This record gives sequence, C-alpha cells and structure tokens, in this order.
Amino acid sequence: MNRGSDIPNVTRQVLLSEGVELALEKRILSGELEEGQRLPSEGKLCEEYGVSRTALREALRQRVAEG
Repeated sequence: MNRGSDIPNVTRQVLLSEGVELALEKRILSGELEEGQRLPSEGKLCEEYGVSRTALREALRQRVAEG
C-alpha cells in the first residue's frame, strides 16, 4: 500500500494549525481576546478560519503549551 499520498495531507494539517495558532496569538496580543475570556466555540472558530476541528485543536494545544 502506497502511503505517499498521505504526506501532503499531514503537511497541510500542520501548516493550517500553525496558521490558526498565529491568528489566535495576534487576536490575544491585539486585545481582541482578553485573559480569562472564553474563546468562541470550536465550531465557530473552525468556520472563521476555514479549518477542521483537528487543525483547530492542534493550534489550541500549541497555544496552551506555549502559554
């Protein structure tokens, strides 16, 4: 079985999550999202950024890990 076709999907997923992470960071730094404020729902964020829940969750994991 050729798994080579899976590589672009994985790479794209990583790039999407990094893009979402950067966008969230920008919203935090600009004051649009304040400390202690709840984030919009996963569904709303996925719709806003045009990404899957998997990409969004990875971005959120990275934001939490980085503080």
